Amino acid sequence: MKIEIAQHDAVSHFVVAKITEDKNTLLSKAFLSKAEEAFFLTLTHSSRQLEWLAVRVLLNDRFGKKIRLSYHPNGKPFLENGSAFVSVSHSGSYVALMWSDEVPVGIDVQVDNDRILKTKEKFLAPQEMTSFNRLPANEQIPFLMAVWTAKEAAFKILGEAVDFKEDLLCRFNDHKVGVVYTGKKRNYFFGETKKMDGWTLTWLRR
Repeated sequence: MKIEIAQHDAVSHFVVAKITEDKNTLLSKAFLSKAEEAFFLTLTHSSRQLEWLAVRVLLNDRFGKKIRLSYHPNGKPFLENGSAFVSVSHSGSYVALMWSDEVPVGIDVQVDNDRILKTKEKFLAPQEMTSFNRLPANEQIPFLMAVWTAKEAAFKILGEAVDFKEDLLCRFNDHKVGVVYTGKKRNYFFGETKKMDGWTLTWLRR
């Protein structure tokens, strides 16, 4: 895989990679357990197979050993050895991984797509819609991608049902982003949004 971004600080770490290998190459690097092999065989779509394998190869590479990734009933991922909080994302040929020994984290990567213009009413809070309406046309899709990936990252930290429009509010300051959760128990997450060539990444932590 081609590493697009890798960032580390005292609290958290993340990496984004572009999948360049075929399925067989990834399989040779994933070192799947019997249970993982059985699950992999249930995946019928080729793109889903590549994404699933790529996340595990990336985990092994970053931790320098075989790391088993599992999922809670709500879909939130966790490391079976309990060594860190973890979040994963994939879109198109990109996969993202974020982890921290100290705090819950969330990451989301999305290939930019103008279809997001048709769904903005479903996830923009009123204040965000006001900001959107003030933007020139060339800035509208980047703004929507930033909001969507930020709310996805926040949702991954929360690990519970969330109304993106009613419960989450994004605040941007250049590439910095904060997301306020106004649901059952108020929370605030902070991080960064990065706009790359054709795709958008946002990471957050509590």
